[in-house]
Amino acid sequence: MQDPRIIGVESLNQDPQCIGYFDDNDYFVVGNKQLPKLHKHFELFYLNRLHFLGRQKQTKAEPNPDMFKPKLSKKTVEIAANYRKKVAD
Repeated sequence: MQDPRIIGVESLNQDPQCIGYFDDNDYFVVGNKQLPKLHKHFELFYLNRLHFLGRQKQTKAEPNPDMFKPKLSKKTVEIAANYRKKVAD
């Protein structure tokens, strides 16, 4: 007999409506016949995750650093020049 800890092993006393069970060692066991049911049950979560990860990669793209070039006003340039003169003295 195969080790019941391996996923995909069938159990003789398993309820047909149930997807998987915990064995005596607290391992979760899923039978070969229940794998398609399990896949179908969680497929929407899987697709949602893929969609989220795809959007996450798109939003993380760094903007072009050449696009943002702030402009200093004349007043700011005067204040900076006066400060530099004071520091130099």
